[in-house]
Amino acid sequence: MNLDRTRNARPAFISQTSTWRPSYLPVSAWLEHGAFGFWVVEATSPGLVVELGTDYGFSYLTFCQAIKGLNLGTRAFAVDTWQGDFHAGFYGDDVLQALKQTHDSEYRGFSTLLQMTFDEAADKFADGSIDLLHIDGRHLYDDVRHDFETWLPKLSDRAVVLFHDTNVRERDFGVFRFWEEITAAYPSFEFFHGHGLGVLAVGPNQPNGMRALLEADEVERNLIRSVYSYLGSVINDRQALQSERSAFQQEKNKLELTIAEQHETIQRLEGDFQEQLQAQVSESTERESELIQRESELTQRLAKQAAELADTKNRLAMEAVRIHEVFSSSSWWLTAPLRRAATWVRHRRRRSPLLLQKASNITASWKPKSTDARHIVLYSGEPETPGHMYRVGRFASAAEVLGCKTTIVTDEADLIDTPPGDVLFVWRARSSDKLGKAAAAARERDASILFDVDDLMIEPEIVSVEMIDGIRSQGISEASVASHFGEVRDAFLQCDFGVAPTAYLAERMRRYQKPAVVLPNGFDDGTLKRSRRSVRLRKSRQADGLLRIGYAAGTRTHQRDFGIAVGALRRILQERDNVRLVLFCVNRDPIVRLDEFPELSGLADKIEWREAVGLADLPEEIARFDINIVPLEAGNTFCEAKSELKYFEAALVSVPTVASPTNVYASAIREGVTGFLAANEDEWYAKLSRLLDDEALRTTIARDALHDSLWKYGPERRIELVSEILDRADLKQQSRPAHAIRLRDEMATRLPEIPDHRILFKRDALKEAEVTVVIPLYNYARYIEEALESVAGQSLELIDLVVVDDRSTDESQAVAASWLERNAKRFNRALLIENGENSGLARSRNVGFANSETTFVLPLDADNELMPDCATKCLEKLRHSRGAFAFPEIAKFGESEGVFNQGPFLAERFVGGNFIDAMALVRKAAWCGVGGYEHIQYGWEDYDFWCKLVELGLIGVAVPEVLARYRVHGQSMLKTQTDVAKNKALVVAELEKRHSWLRIAQ
Repeated sequence: MNLDRTRNARPAFISQTSTWRPSYLPVSAWLEHGAFGFWVVEATSPGLVVELGTDYGFSYLTFCQAIKGLNLGTRAFAVDTWQGDFHAGFYGDDVLQALKQTHDSEYRGFSTLLQMTFDEAADKFADGSIDLLHIDGRHLYDDVRHDFETWLPKLSDRAVVLFHDTNVRERDFGVFRFWEEITAAYPSFEFFHGHGLGVLAVGPNQPNGMRALLEADEVERNLIRSVYSYLGSVINDRQALQSERSAFQQEKNKLELTIAEQHETIQRLEGDFQEQLQAQVSESTERESELIQRESELTQRLAKQAAELADTKNRLAMEAVRIHEVFSSSSWWLTAPLRRAATWVRHRRRRSPLLLQKASNITASWKPKSTDARHIVLYSGEPETPGHMYRVGRFASAAEVLGCKTTIVTDEADLIDTPPGDVLFVWRARSSDKLGKAAAAARERDASILFDVDDLMIEPEIVSVEMIDGIRSQGISEASVASHFGEVRDAFLQCDFGVAPTAYLAERMRRYQKPAVVLPNGFDDGTLKRSRRSVRLRKSRQADGLLRIGYAAGTRTHQRDFGIAVGALRRILQERDNVRLVLFCVNRDPIVRLDEFPELSGLADKIEWREAVGLADLPEEIARFDINIVPLEAGNTFCEAKSELKYFEAALVSVPTVASPTNVYASAIREGVTGFLAANEDEWYAKLSRLLDDEALRTTIARDALHDSLWKYGPERRIELVSEILDRADLKQQSRPAHAIRLRDEMATRLPEIPDHRILFKRDALKEAEVTVVIPLYNYARYIEEALESVAGQSLELIDLVVVDDRSTDESQAVAASWLERNAKRFNRALLIENGENSGLARSRNVGFANSETTFVLPLDADNELMPDCATKCLEKLRHSRGAFAFPEIAKFGESEGVFNQGPFLAERFVGGNFIDAMALVRKAAWCGVGGYEHIQYGWEDYDFWCKLVELGLIGVAVPEVLARYRVHGQSMLKTQTDVAKNKALVVAELEKRHSWLRIAQ
């Protein structure tokens, strides 16, 4: 089939009917064949339809909907006992009753439900009468064969038979075996998706539509399968959405019932209160005389308290003088924007939703109840592209976490009718009358208008084949592209602020005298989890001995870019038998046209073609790479505006990147640390060769790239940046100083220091926990089992554990190894790690964090203990806040008692000293953002860590409950090193040097 022709003329195998929306959407394994079900009824125009095996009735009512919608004179019969079987499961009469409710109201005029066995029903139909037969009963080989042979005489000379589950090879299913046999006798077509669907043309006189389907060649068949697989996925997604909505409505009903019950309880309590109040009034009269007698005693006590108050005021006055000296310093002034941000967060805390709630990974599920929430209308000019998710969906998600109401508009026709917001956010849109009216309406109410674009589409002057290779490779005219870019620029000029994923693109926006800010492309929590799971799955599989260089181009617009690296790739593939180049195709049609690269001729056996996948499955594909390449034309204005998306996508799956030194990649990649930059063929060859030769280097580069990306491109930082963008763009109030964003970015540049280490023990159940407990271990053999038992006793069922032995000289490692051997099954993931050399507490914690695969990490020193609900309650607290960490109250035990770590969190409390122990639940992204823990001689690494988080503008959340135990003993680091007088003076001086705003009390 000429694929170009299919773009201009509808092929015979599809019609408008194929795109109908099913009116009945129960849970069904047949959902993905609904579109074909509509078409096959139209194509065959059957006089009689019979279905054997109906269950909940999706396939049958699909046929009925087509019969009714097409006004066919068809009779239809569904045959089933409606009792289930051992394959589909057994059920009661409720399934049939639910089906009849829809069936009888819509289709009883031409359709009948026959509750009986297939054999009993066969006698009720004349031979040669059935035009369309669907066999979907028991799936054993003998059963399918029996059903077909029993009903074969009933089929007409144009009959079509459908067999479901032809692609299932488990649980004794035998449909595929019978299908392989029967297709030798009749023309057929098979769909592979949705468990497989076989289409068998039993009758010789097939209508035109069916003949076109059956006579299709292999290329056409693949195209047909792709079309109906896609249409089926739409129906499947629609059913999933319907189920989610139903579940939401049920939950809403439950909540409304609970509210009503609580309202009744409140009314009853108010009545009880009134009765108690009357009783207390009478009692107060009796107590009046007693109060008179106590008056003289109180007078004496007040006099004593007045004296104590005077003394306190004198001490506070002295402290105020010292604090004034600190707060008036230049370093304190520099951090003022961060403190104002923290104060804003505290004022808004009651309206702050969950930081990382899931709602299709696009918008936050928690909705603020405040009626004065800022409303953001987001208009997407290209909603069908991946960029919509990166630039619109994730902006909206971050805004909702901040307490904003969001409305996403994807159709320009709806733009005018959408209620106006406080902010109008426009992405990749062209100028139009409707957009102009929406912008005018926004200005009338002093709403700010933001314009976001993620390609250099605001400069039509740059449009040429030489600058944009996609014009040539996709056969587009320069004039049409220039016209499109001109309309995008006109739309941009109507807006107040520019938003761009790169500094280069923001600078181009500022050339039009528009302020522009940078909001990098990034990932969400769901993408991170899928990426890290892909890494763990790859490690669990046996390697095949090959090394793969992957090029994950998604469109045919980068032919010339790929040519940058082709010469080096040719040399490497010729020299190395164990290296493969991974490229992608769509339905076997290559995305990269190799006929333009004769350098690769003769190397077909070294190229591994993979079918392109959607964004959801992309992490697993990239995780197959050993090296990720991003060749771009450095110096090309259009390429220079491209974001670093391919760098962090590879980093998330622990794959190192070699990229061209465009402006953005030169800024994102630290040469030789988080990746490599290559400017010419020799550099590409040398750096790819270096990575191929050194597995340890690949591992280290990939690890540091991951740590560089988790904060920089993650949802936590995006929320903070969106908060700043919205405040700066607010025309109704003075914006915060512009250096606030720069200050944060400049601080988040250091990578965590990770010493060499090796894994001694590992167990991974490959499930997804949210919390990892990290235990640094050094010469605490007598305490470590108690610490480990406290982790095993956590009420959080799914939890990970990482123990890092810092070259203990006692039996600590052996004790921990023995305990893990016995108890590893308690954990989703358990590791015992040994440092290459004694590295200290801070670096050992970093090793634990680096080897964690969860969003949150809880450090636990080996001589301390967690109480059973510690992880659960700290996690719950972080889920309902924007905090970077949650800290519980801690009880001392051993040589002394007491409670510390008491809230609330106030950044200013750190000025005089530390008030939070290391036992706190920390977001791993925040740990990355400040470069992890840093070694400080004699201790206080955790104090330094909290100060760095504060300087990054992040906050902590207090958990007002004792949830951990701190052992006080003479051999602790605090007793033997930190609190020694001369050592403490050195530590204080070091901390005040690192953080000039500290004035530590001694």
